[in-house]
Amino acid sequence: MNQCIQQDNADRWDSFTYHIDDNNAFPARADAAGPGYWNDLDLLMVGYKQLKAWEPRQSLPEYRSQYSLFAILAAPLIFSADIRGTNPPTNSWTDELAAVLLNREVIAVSQDRLGRQGRLVKTLANEVELYVRELAGGVMAIAALNRGDANTTDVAISWADVGVRSGGIRAVSDLWANTAVPFTVTGCVVAVLATHDTALLRLEPV
Repeated sequence: MNQCIQQDNADRWDSFTYHIDDNNAFPARADAAGPGYWNDLDLLMVGYKQLKAWEPRQSLPEYRSQYSLFAILAAPLIFSADIRGTNPPTNSWTDELAAVLLNREVIAVSQDRLGRQGRLVKTLANEVELYVRELAGGVMAIAALNRGDANTTDVAISWADVGVRSGGIRAVSDLWANTAVPFTVTGCVVAVLATHDTALLRLEPV
């Protein structure tokens, strides 16, 4: 069973943030979510209009943000187009868009067997929101969403802000860049997060 947010999703940044803010306004939804009962953020818009040969309205970073937050919030990944390209694919359907939809590491966060929904835990001074999701085996996923309209920024993540024990992490991976992230016993820094983009991190416990 899915609990659906009221307003239909659209290929606009303000539509995406409406759904995220609506979800954040009701923390009890995260408590109720789990196997067999998911909070539905409506259809994914990632590359949808490109496949349909319509004018896209969001940027690649904005599409990454939507996919990241759907994964962190355990929302069903519902995509209403044929990604095999039998439409056929348009010239604007790029390998970059395919790489967003088909990122195995991000899909693994979404489909984690523990089935716990993540939640917003901190809003930083530079308009970056931090979301945390507990995964199976003590692993954690963190999404750093840059809500700023004009600022590219570095993001300093303190383990204390996201509920991670100091010294309790052995590895940090950036799931979009497919790289290891340097870290200390107190936190890590995500360099150069573009406006409306999201860094999605996987934290491996000691």
